Amino acid sequence: GSLVCVGAHCRNSGREAGYPWAEDYNLSSYAGGVHGDGQQFLRALLEASTAEDPLILLALAPPTDIHDLLAESPGLAERMAIVAMSGSIYKGYNGEPGKIVEFNVAGFDGDAVTASRGMYGAKGYQRKLTAAPLDVCGTLKLTGPNYQRVLASAAAGNRVTKAMLSAYVDWARHGPYNLPTTQWNPLEESTVLFDAVAVGLLISEQWFKLTEGVVEVSPEGYTNMVPNVDELGLGAGVVREALAWRSGAEAEFAAWMTDVLTGDAPSGVPVDAKATMASA
Repeated sequence: GSLVCVGAHCRNSGREAGYPWAEDYNLSSYAGGVHGDGQQFLRALLEASTAEDPLILLALAPPTDIHDLLAESPGLAERMAIVAMSGSIYKGYNGEPGKIVEFNVAGFDGDAVTASRGMYGAKGYQRKLTAAPLDVCGTLKLTGPNYQRVLASAAAGNRVTKAMLSAYVDWARHGPYNLPTTQWNPLEESTVLFDAVAVGLLISEQWFKLTEGVVEVSPEGYTNMVPNVDELGLGAGVVREALAWRSGAEAEFAAWMTDVLTGDAPSGVPVDAKATMASA
């Protein structure tokens, strides 16, 4: 299994809704191993990487550890290639027009704004930071036949989908802060799968329309983009933002994701992730 690394402590005073499902699990018994200082482990991986063969980072939460490392050692930027689920450029949740303050940028009560400004504004990336903002990841759900295939897979004993749905339903039952439970019926469809879109962006860019520009994070946590420009002396590098799906691609991705979850996907992925990032 994969190594679990413990990152920086989040200042949220409460428990996340997924905690009750996992609270009786002894993390130290995890077969893949546990590293108690994830930030130092990440530093070691970066120091063993090069600008020509950087470490690919998939950022699905406020980038606290990335910021801390870059603040201490700015030169590590050239050794990392980041794909992030982050921000809101022109649209908010559920495809609603107008940007909002997105959690992975702002964190709880704005405590991640400094970290996000550090990630977006870092100098030295050899491969442009690539992001999936709410514009593209705020609408993806598994519905209809796709979701029914996932349910049927779990009912037939597929260990992956069975465990996933068990955790998923328990998470919703405990009232996550970002999901009013009245908005979701676990027998009909998934919730919005924000992070899955960033995973897809890492695997292949074939599904997305990307726009380059400078992104600045405001003190409130808004991600403000000036598209199709170079650095303009703003102290930030150029970011590649997936602002929309290609025609028909959201449905194609949902079907492919269903194949992966249920074990029906062919071996491998559409393209090699490193090859995709190398073109950035």
